[in-house]
This record gives sequence, structure tokens and C-alpha cells, in this order.
Amino acid sequence: MNYAPIIIPTLNRVDHLTKLLDSLRRNSLAQYTDVFIGLDYPPSSLYEEGYERMCKYLQNDFSCFNSFNIIKRSENFGYLRNVEDLIDQVLQLHDRFIYMDDDLELSPNFLEYMNKCLTEYEGRDEIIAVCGYSYPLKWNVEQNSTIFEQPFICPMWGTGFWKDKYQKIAKYIAQD
Repeated sequence: MNYAPIIIPTLNRVDHLTKLLDSLRRNSLAQYTDVFIGLDYPPSSLYEEGYERMCKYLQNDFSCFNSFNIIKRSENFGYLRNVEDLIDQVLQLHDRFIYMDDDLELSPNFLEYMNKCLTEYEGRDEIIAVCGYSYPLKWNVEQNSTIFEQPFICPMWGTGFWKDKYQKIAKYIAQD
């Protein structure tokens, strides 16, 4: 299986990131997963204490993952530039990725679900991304259903992309 790397942009929310990485390490496929952290530099002194706590936390042992990569910014990139650069670096090495914000808490089968979806739906041109999140609404689906295809939304809480499809979307958005 082609295991998708995880991309996580962050700055100073160490308590959130701790919960995310703890939940991620409980996934059976964590040992095969590369994690890329884009640690932005504080834009002002208001963020320095949290940033310092984050730097200390990221010195912990993350050997439960296939690799744990920290891209530490030497200047403030801001959210969008941090994310874009992180994605660009990861796509130089991989043909897919899973993007997530630092404040998620994942189910123990999240990586299995996402990697299977990224494999299963890769060849379907009408599907641009897969997501492991569902709004807490009552959906009209079969009881044992595990996949729900919808043509109108792509929540960005644990979303998997393929390189070629992501680059087409980014090029299209940049035209505006």
C-alpha cells in the first residue's frame, strides 16, 4: 500500500497538537506514516510562550511514525504560506498527502480508512479528495455504509489529496 504522509501546519497550540499526535499514534498504520510538521515562527511576542512550549514538545520521541519531520520556520510565514510551502515540500517526495489542522482528534482507524480511500478512489476523475470527517448530521445512507459520496463539500479536517488532482485545483484557484 502507498501510505499517505500527514501534513500538519502549526504555531503555538501545543495542547491541541499533543492530542492530535497522541490520537494519530494510536492508529495501526502510524508506523508506516511519514509526518510533516510545518512549525511557523511567531508573528509577535503574544505567541512566543506557546511557540517555545511547542519547540520543547517537538523534541520528544516520535519514533512510532515511519518518519517525523519538522520544518521549522526562521521567520513568520503566516498560515497560508506555511501550508503551501509544506505541501510543496511533501509533494516533491510523495504522490499524495493527508492535510489536517493541529486541533483534531482522530479515531484509531483514521489512517486505515484514509489510505484505503486514497487507493480505492484514485482513478476516479470526479473525486478530487477524500475526508475522514462527517458533519454530525443524520445522513440518509445504509446502516453498514462506510463511504458517503457527496458532490458539494470537502471539509478540511483530515482530508486526503492526490498530487495531480491537488495541483489542478491549486492552478485553477490561482487563475482568479
